[in-house]
Amino acid sequence: MGCNLLGGLMVVGFVHRIDTDRHPTLQGWRWAVHLSANPYDLSKCMQAGQAPDEATARLEAGWFVAAVVNTVAAVSGRAPEYRISLLDHDPIPEGGDRVKLV
Repeated sequence: MGCNLLGGLMVVGFVHRIDTDRHPTLQGWRWAVHLSANPYDLSKCMQAGQAPDEATARLEAGWFVAAVVNTVAAVSGRAPEYRISLLDHDPIPEGGDRVKLV
């Protein structure tokens, strides 16, 4: 019998090009895995990173989505819904990074 604390959970990997106007020291693509379908809710961000291109960003996001889905399934006894979403904009406001990406 699994834990029902995680009912209705959605694991989403977000991938987007970095807005270099707002983040002039960064280049390439960002990815983030959230326990939410809302890319603006950083409190639900489980892992995030930077990649040189879209394909690498999608691959890295996919790895972490799989890890989070596997962990949630192990804890709750059922797999959550999951997906990778390509965003057409950078949802991180200028100066809004919680961690410095290098």
